[in-house]
Amino acid sequence: APISGSIQRDTVLRADSQRVTRTIKGAHHFLLGLGTKLRGGMFETAVTDGNDPEYGSTNESLRLFYPMTLELGYRGKFENWGIETKGMLGIGTSKTASRHNADGGHIDYGGEVGLQLHFLRYLNPRGLHSFYLGAGATFELLWFSAIKAEGLRGSDDRSTLLGGGLDVDLLFGWEFMRASSVQFFLQGELILPAYALENEDNHGSLHSWLPGLGVKLGMLF
Repeated sequence: APISGSIQRDTVLRADSQRVTRTIKGAHHFLLGLGTKLRGGMFETAVTDGNDPEYGSTNESLRLFYPMTLELGYRGKFENWGIETKGMLGIGTSKTASRHNADGGHIDYGGEVGLQLHFLRYLNPRGLHSFYLGAGATFELLWFSAIKAEGLRGSDDRSTLLGGGLDVDLLFGWEFMRASSVQFFLQGELILPAYALENEDNHGSLHSWLPGLGVKLGMLF
């Protein structure tokens, strides 16, 4: 017999008419990460070989930069899925001396700041450690320095050039010690800018795409 035949207005239980909503509980963490990147592109580069007849001038060549990075942010974990949002600071680690570029125009990487949003998929969500895949984006602002020609230096021998835009990020990582109050992760990133650096002034110019690879070690509190 259909259930409507046995349920009447005065026989309905309170539980039969209540709507129950279930939510997925998550874990919420403060994130601190330290690491480095390898970023490469075509930039004006000083000829530093004193035996080269073009010594002191520049030519365009492939350059690799190795900035150190610091990240602070939030990571939330919800069973198989996770989300992280972070602020990032990158600091350049090398510069070419201005005495090697009398004609000016050499470009050095100064640093970058960025805001990141990433989505994660855990492969072993309930394990004491788990690999994960992820994707997301970074909005970044980068700054570079251009060496001025000798006759234009005055009190400052460099000018600043800015560039920036949106990166597409692909991630692979490993979380471990997940049962402790302080957890750790090791993460690699492929950085694919959706823009090209385009800027110039009287002392130098930027005309390059700047993809990269990143690696970092982080803690979750």
